[in-house]
Amino acid sequence: KQWYQRRVRGLNGWEIKFDHADLFDDEDPDNGIWAVDPVNTGICSIARAPGCCVYGVAYKIPVSSLAVLDEHEGSTYYRHQMSIQMLSEGEYRGSVTCEVYVGFLTRQEPHRRPTRRYMDMLLAAKEFLPSQYFERLEKIETFL
Repeated sequence: KQWYQRRVRGLNGWEIKFDHADLFDDEDPDNGIWAVDPVNTGICSIARAPGCCVYGVAYKIPVSSLAVLDEHEGSTYYRHQMSIQMLSEGEYRGSVTCEVYVGFLTRQEPHRRPTRRYMDMLLAAKEFLPSQYFERLEKIETFL
C-alpha cells in the first residue's frame, strides 16, 4: 500500500511510554516481538505529561485505510483526534489535526520494557526524528 506525505510531527504535552501490555497472540507465539517474554515486555503508547513532547512520523493516508489500522490496533489502542505540531528542520511550522492511537489506561503495567527488536523497529525512523529525541530513545532499557 502507498503511504503519502511522510512528515515529522511533535505532540506537545505527551510522553512516550513502554509500559503498555498487548494481547499475546496464541495462534502465533513465535511472532518475534512477544516470543521472548509476553509477561514482561511492553509496547509503546503515549501518556499526558506537561512539558514533554513525543515525536514521530505522521502519514497522510486515505480515510479508507483507517479501518485497516483500527483492526490492527484492535483491543490495545483507541484512535483519537489530536492537534499535532509540524516540525521542519528543528522548528515548528504550524499544526495539523491527526488521528493518533493511544493505549487504553487499563493495559498499563509499569514493570514492562520493550524488547530490543521492538526498539530497533522504532529507531528505524532515525532520519525523521530530532537528534536529541532519537538519542533519548536509544538509551531506553530493553528486555533482552
